[in-house]
Amino acid sequence: MTEKKQKSSDPIPARVYAAIPTDSYTALVLCRRRAKETGVFRWDLLTDKITVSQWLKSRIHESLSDISPDGEHFIYTANDKGHSYTAISKAPWIKATCFWWDRGFWGGGFFIDNGHYLLHNGKVGNHKFIDKSLIGVTRSEYAEKHQPFNAIDEVLFGEHTFCARFMKSGWDFIGKEKKTYIFRKKIDEDYLLEKRVHGYNPDRVELKGKGSFWEDHAIIHRHTTNEKPDWEWCEIWHGCIYYSEKGSLYKLEHITSNAILLYDFNEETFVCNRAPY
Repeated sequence: MTEKKQKSSDPIPARVYAAIPTDSYTALVLCRRRAKETGVFRWDLLTDKITVSQWLKSRIHESLSDISPDGEHFIYTANDKGHSYTAISKAPWIKATCFWWDRGFWGGGFFIDNGHYLLHNGKVGNHKFIDKSLIGVTRSEYAEKHQPFNAIDEVLFGEHTFCARFMKSGWDFIGKEKKTYIFRKKIDEDYLLEKRVHGYNPDRVELKGKGSFWEDHAIIHRHTTNEKPDWEWCEIWHGCIYYSEKGSLYKLEHITSNAILLYDFNEETFVCNRAPY
């Protein structure tokens, strides 16, 4: 039996994406229920407890966002009435401690370490205010000093900083096919996880519910590839595989084990919470 195509009236599941820090047990989960509403949730990786922090009446572009290694800061880009901006906040909140109006459509960036960040469009942009305890670094400074970015194609690195973010997090960059960027990470001695990041393509009208950038995944076992087209986001942390599918967050304690449902975001709605700073 062939699967029915999604009707225009069918509800689209929540889009769920997580940012896991390398040196902390507290992660962030982004949940988009509508085009201009994004919820930010605190995720305790030790207990798998997930609690709401704040909602933003705007779209946060998850592919151009990042969390600092210690989990203390969050850098993100969003749109406000047609204007794009980049902000840094104290995680798991989104109230800005640094703020820039973006030059061009794409903003965002990533953390080099706990005190240094790199913006997608350069060093400072059109800033309104900046937390001086955090230091911006130019793309050329970073590429010169860090492997493998001093050997990577400058056009690739300059085009999308998520390439650098994934590689910083242990993903191996395999290559680029048209507008698709391919990364792999080792699960164990027998399995690999493949992540494909599809770049902006205005002709993707048939992929309802997908963003400007979107991911799909596959599990590679020797010469066999097991496609996971519904895994919207996926990461390996402390030997476990975490992924989101159809608006819910799941955990695989081993590649052969049954998935554990951690949280269903499909019933979440906007709430007005203030940051405690």
